[in-house]
Amino acid sequence: MKPPDFRPMLNIILILFRTIFLVLGGYEQVALENLALREQLAAISQRFR
Repeated sequence: MKPPDFRPMLNIILILFRTIFLVLGGYEQVALENLALREQLAAISQRFR
């Protein structure tokens, strides 16, 4: 018997916490999140070149 996979549920919980943190954090937090996402996208796009 295979153990349950909790990754989808953990991803949803993390997304909810990040969303709440961004809403309550203000502009600076949104700017930092945007920068982090751009860095991740750049790293992923370089990997697939």
